[in-house]
Amino acid sequence: MLSINSGANNSNQNFEFGNINSIQNTRQIYTSIDYKWHVLEGTNLQFGVSHNYHRNTFKDSIPTYYYALSPSSPNYFSDSSIYNNILEAYLYGNWDINDKLTFSSGVRSNLPVASQKYYFSAQLGLKYRLNAKQSLLLSGGKYHNYSIPSYFTVEYNLLSSYQTALDYTCEFSNTLLKTATYYKNETGERSVNTYFKTDKINTFGLELYAEHSFYKYFKFSFSNSYINQKITINNKNYHGAKDFNYLIKTSIHYNNQKLFSLVLTYTSRPGTYYNEITGATFDNQTNYFQPIFSSDLYHSQYGNYSRFDISFSKYIRLRKNALVAFASLNNIFDTKNESEALYNEDYTAKYFDYYQFRTMYFGLVWHLDY
Repeated sequence: MLSINSGANNSNQNFEFGNINSIQNTRQIYTSIDYKWHVLEGTNLQFGVSHNYHRNTFKDSIPTYYYALSPSSPNYFSDSSIYNNILEAYLYGNWDINDKLTFSSGVRSNLPVASQKYYFSAQLGLKYRLNAKQSLLLSGGKYHNYSIPSYFTVEYNLLSSYQTALDYTCEFSNTLLKTATYYKNETGERSVNTYFKTDKINTFGLELYAEHSFYKYFKFSFSNSYINQKITINNKNYHGAKDFNYLIKTSIHYNNQKLFSLVLTYTSRPGTYYNEITGATFDNQTNYFQPIFSSDLYHSQYGNYSRFDISFSKYIRLRKNALVAFASLNNIFDTKNESEALYNEDYTAKYFDYYQFRTMYFGLVWHLDY
């Protein structure tokens, strides 16, 4: 099977706040040619090449002092344009060795353009079926990608990661169980926020997922994850954005094609860590208070996050056409989940901004079948 894919994207973003005015334009053109070959019974090969062109233009008014953000505060103008050509070739193979073992492997390499560095990505996977209802999957690899330019970092940085994972799946009666453990080591400079950059992220995780079907139309699912994530700033480790002792998501589904589909979902996790401001000093040059950050970076934590959601959909057949009616109510109880710490002018009082409050979506999808 031969496939040729191409796509284009053009987007504009504009952000204004105080003396900040940022205008960003992104252009992207993607093209790939892929060939999939069924070599032998149980053996497949796939290979191809791709070209991904990015161009980002920034026109920014940037505060001279990061803590002086009023419309009258001093700033300077920056006009920059950067581009990146990512040309890659890959080869992937999948081999069913026997009824119990399946081996897969892939490699991907860039063809350096201009002053790009050469990189080589590879992955391996081995699936072992203990019996018809149980299987183990061991996988690992090294991967590469480029960071996405932003207001804070106007450049493309090459990122890399080592990843390993072990998955176990078990099915019996009307129940499905899955467990997994994984480790990921990411390197390459990227922005944490306005003030800090990291060059290393280490993530270790344990996950459990259970699903049970009952009474014909009902299904209950539960998942929980333990994620230990550390970021490195100036050779010191701190809590990462996804450092969670638990991450629970549970839902109950009712799906009757003759009537409707209804899903109730609950999500809960600890709050993320942030860098707290502990005081301020008055700057006579700017007439603004300059914040003093805690010496123990990313030690403070927002309140626990939790929310209930409910969604509904109904499929209506109309001869050759069909209608799908849907509605969802997110954060049913209008829970205030903290997302960002805010301070008054002299940093003596702290407030919080919140994630999405109660929100409703509804609509219709009209499906034509001719």
